[in-house]
Amino acid sequence: MKKNIGNALALYPTPLVVVGAMVNGKPNWLLVGHLGIMGHDHVMVSLAKAHYTNQGIRATGKLSINIVDEALLPKADRAGCVSGHKEDKSGLFRWEMSENGVPMIADAPVVMVCTAADFYGTPGFDNVICTIDATYADEALAPEAARYGHSTFRQTAALAARAGARRLWLAHYSPRIEDPEAALPLAQAVFPAAECGFDGKSVTLPFTES
Repeated sequence: MKKNIGNALALYPTPLVVVGAMVNGKPNWLLVGHLGIMGHDHVMVSLAKAHYTNQGIRATGKLSINIVDEALLPKADRAGCVSGHKEDKSGLFRWEMSENGVPMIADAPVVMVCTAADFYGTPGFDNVICTIDATYADEALAPEAARYGHSTFRQTAALAARAGARRLWLAHYSPRIEDPEAALPLAQAVFPAAECGFDGKSVTLPFTES
């Protein structure tokens, strides 16, 4: 029997990302935990109205969504702890500019460059509906994976998306991947229903007898 626990938001955990935008001529970075997928080519980023980043997104109509790995977590945490109103965060990450003028974290494994298609306001929040202009992925390990007949997390996720799969369990990890959960966002950026498999993990498949 299920218990009513009120109107609790039950979609957590969701991946944390760093949103980048040009604000007053400088890149600014913000750690964001409220984002979601809309259809196949739109995402939504929800930002508290007081954030410094918002004014840059409204002025330029552009932003980047940077999926960071474990090595970048301390800097990502800093991006969420300090406001751009009080501190210049332009030098927090190594960054590069996309073709359409959006700052991207150079060391982020996956970056989506987006256009703000619309703004939808809710109490206390600016919700930015974004079209994805381009997705940049670090494929530095792809040649080595191919040499052993393997695929990267992102390549596997892309295959699942093209196949119309409902779920994806990643398994048979490379010895170089010490923490599969830390690399999982690379797959979830392409196929959100991706999960890490492990010994003993199982699922019950319902079948109807004819």
